[in-house]
Amino acid sequence: MRADHALAGVVVAALLGAVVGCGAAQDAPEVAAAPSAVVAAVPDVPVPRTAGDCSVLSVEQVEELNGERVGSVLVDPTVDPPACFFTDPGGAVVASVWVARTEAETTAVEVVDRAAPISTSSPASEPAGWSGGRFGGPDGAVYAVARGTTAVVVTTAQPQSVRAQRLALAVVETIG
Repeated sequence: MRADHALAGVVVAALLGAVVGCGAAQDAPEVAAAPSAVVAAVPDVPVPRTAGDCSVLSVEQVEELNGERVGSVLVDPTVDPPACFFTDPGGAVVASVWVARTEAETTAVEVVDRAAPISTSSPASEPAGWSGGRFGGPDGAVYAVARGTTAVVVTTAQPQSVRAQRLALAVVETIG
């Protein structure tokens, strides 16, 4: 039950705003439009869908770094690489890992901010060149960082964010 609350507590629904353009006054001269910037949508938060293997962390790594026995691995193959959900022998998610490869750096930052909001988390700055947020508590912990167009979001049912950080560092080492 604690793991279910951890995932519910650390995954925040994304709210996307719409950009609305205003028309020009009738007597204004026509001006060539500047090329529009690509607005990349923040990807949906992955969910456990099917049993599978995790390409970015092994069961052994998760057990060692998170300090909990893993019973099975579920993945969300709708994202690339598939997001991974490690469950305990009873089926509760004890850790999750998502590598989000986005189209824009700002989108990667938004993925991190959704998982570890700037207003409620502490800064995360490891490994070198990555930045984001971290927090932990009785409902679980998050370590989320971005570099360029890649975001790494790790959750754990453990209350210490250092557990999530260890998992995130291992993921970054794997993905390069």
